[in-house]
Amino acid sequence: LFDEARLVYEKFVDITQNTELTHRIVESYYRCGEIGKALMICKSLRGEHGPIPYISQIEAAIDNEIGDLSEARKVYEEYLKKFPDDFDIKLELAVLNLRCDNLDAVDEFLKSRFDIDSLSFENSTKIAHLFGQRGLVKKYIEILYETRRKFFDNNQAHRIYIGAILNNENEEWLECPTRVAADTVVWIEDQSGETQHHIIENRKDADMRLNELCIDHSLCQKLLGESVGDTISYTSPVSEEIRKISKIENKYIYAFQESLNRFNQLFPDNPGLWGISLGKGEQDAISPEGYKKIKDLVIKNSNRNKNISEYYQNRKLTVGAVANLIQKNVFYIWSDLIKSSDLGIYCTGGSAEERNHASSLIKTNVKLIIDPISLATITELKAVNLIIDNFGKLGVAQSTVDTIQNAIMEQKGIRSKSFLSLEKGDENVIPHEVSPKLVQRTLEKFEEMLSWVRTNCEIVHVKQPST
Repeated sequence: LFDEARLVYEKFVDITQNTELTHRIVESYYRCGEIGKALMICKSLRGEHGPIPYISQIEAAIDNEIGDLSEARKVYEEYLKKFPDDFDIKLELAVLNLRCDNLDAVDEFLKSRFDIDSLSFENSTKIAHLFGQRGLVKKYIEILYETRRKFFDNNQAHRIYIGAILNNENEEWLECPTRVAADTVVWIEDQSGETQHHIIENRKDADMRLNELCIDHSLCQKLLGESVGDTISYTSPVSEEIRKISKIENKYIYAFQESLNRFNQLFPDNPGLWGISLGKGEQDAISPEGYKKIKDLVIKNSNRNKNISEYYQNRKLTVGAVANLIQKNVFYIWSDLIKSSDLGIYCTGGSAEERNHASSLIKTNVKLIIDPISLATITELKAVNLIIDNFGKLGVAQSTVDTIQNAIMEQKGIRSKSFLSLEKGDENVIPHEVSPKLVQRTLEKFEEMLSWVRTNCEIVHVKQPST
């Protein structure tokens, strides 16, 4: 659609003018992948007319995509001088500062006031991510809880919330409460054994349709401070009603469990999260049917990975392609490959002509650009100083830095705990434990790599696409 639109606009739009039609052709170029043309028009318009809403956003978005973060910062800062109250751009600048490790600026932004109810889903998750990355876990979870509440029909709201709780489940404030208070879920039982639950909220917009009770509600006032086993009573027109408190939960954990239990029911066509009903066998062990489900899944994944490995071994896939197919960070794939005596890291030496041409280029005054696999390899071989001594400061793409930072975030999240991976054996499923100590060593390796890159490399951006 956008490709067809830009062909029509090209026939009559004057791209030197700041008009709605110019904005439309810029968006069409951007959406259909002709970012070189879109960027050229954006820069021209900004030079002639100054910062322009939406046009500046597209320009900065392209700068971010090609890794030219200094130019993206320039666009944001110029824009905010003219439109200082634009929260969306302030947020984008804060995200940029996080990518650039400008943490003081991120912290300063997070001190500003904002209305979570007015934010879009995308902006809610972005600002939550900033709080999470700066170690403000409670605020991070609170914002994601509100986002899940507001965008309950969005599967991503549930997936992100589930991941956040899994990554931070050991936080003390997430522990099971012993008394009814704000931010708890209380289950009460009547004399016939029927139960119902209430989410105790200290908010003016508590919605009883969502089983929320405002803390000022008369029933809530009776419940506050009570414990499991305590009873409350109230008088109806015909009798005195007695209710017993049967369970008290943390509302954030309750929401996590609800999302986890209902995800496949709410979003049956979404492949991002699967639940498996295992059943119970003797002495509460997994039922034979449940074990078979696990075994079948492990075998399916094992066969898929085996096929991918064979393609890699036959030189038909790159390490990056393997990472994309298995959906793992490329550094994890690299680590798995070097541990395998059958696989390892393959590289091509090229033809004699190609080698001679490469050698001639290296002898000239050019900057070498290092990719993620080469970076990981020379780090493992402890050859980084040798490379620097011979070729000087290396260039590295911003996307490589982002990949390292993502690996660090994963190691600090759910991977920071001891966990089991399941592997296919000859006849059975074999659990393989990954200890916290091993995870910590991997984290330290990634952090050392990032520190080395920031000290010894120049972050470069993709050359502006031709127009």
